[in-house]
Amino acid sequence: MEIRGKNKMKKFSILHEAIKSSKRIGIEHLNKLKPLDFIKLVKMFNDEMGGKISDKNASVSLKVDGFACFFGLTEDNRFWLSSANSGPQFKPKAFTSYTIGRKGVADKISIAYDELFESLKQNKKLQKILKDNNTLSGINVQAECLYNPIGNKSNGKIKFVAITYDLSKLGDTATFVLIKVQDGDGNVLPNSDKIINSIKKLSTKEYLFTDPNTSINSVDLNVEIQDVLKFVDKFPDLEKKVLSRKHADREVKNLIKDTLIAYQEKMSVKLLKAVGSNKFGDEIEGVVFSLLNGKSFKVITKTFKQANKFRPKD
Repeated sequence: MEIRGKNKMKKFSILHEAIKSSKRIGIEHLNKLKPLDFIKLVKMFNDEMGGKISDKNASVSLKVDGFACFFGLTEDNRFWLSSANSGPQFKPKAFTSYTIGRKGVADKISIAYDELFESLKQNKKLQKILKDNNTLSGINVQAECLYNPIGNKSNGKIKFVAITYDLSKLGDTATFVLIKVQDGDGNVLPNSDKIINSIKKLSTKEYLFTDPNTSINSVDLNVEIQDVLKFVDKFPDLEKKVLSRKHADREVKNLIKDTLIAYQEKMSVKLLKAVGSNKFGDEIEGVVFSLLNGKSFKVITKTFKQANKFRPKD
């Protein structure tokens, strides 16, 4: 029995690490790319995509200004729910109990997680979908949650941290934006999209299950691309200058960096304007572009960037 207990703890630890890894997977931020990485991306746009991004060579998904919410089953069908950092929790009131023990009082986030735990656990149709698709290492649904009770409502709108959404486009209580479905080891399931579509059909007026996918109009970046390439051609030793730590190279290095940052901003603005109507409202946090060649990058709005430093931790 003791060995079995250790094995279970080991499995829960693996699941916890898989959850944390899901949050750590980095997507290149167009505005934060280093000069050489940005030049590489621009050349890829030019050589492989003809300088244009559209729904023919990319899929687009919205970033959501909610909090991370993972839920699923262990290999023996025990339901759990997790924040980005808590690890899988199996018992009612686990989040508030932990917060009370640490702070002396429950906060709105811990209360939210406990209420979501109960709602999802009691959803028999959801539990059936999870059980029918469970694996030998468990099943793990990664989502972002917009939980209305913790938002600030005004004139048919609701704001969580930085972004304002239309209440009419959300569930009355919560909206789960489903991102992917993994096994307990963190591997994306081959039928992830199919499982997500099944869960989406469980939506009610109170709880909306949806995905982050949106549309994009064709974006022609050829003007910006050619300007960048012409600028780069002026510096045959550009890579050496960019990587140099010599004081004598500082002026040229800063010129290259500042010029490329300006083009990064131009491209970002152009890409954001091309995003189709937002399923959650007029404002967006940002957009992730997933290209057919496997590359991904994201663009964040100024509104979210300015407020993100004040964002509470999950």
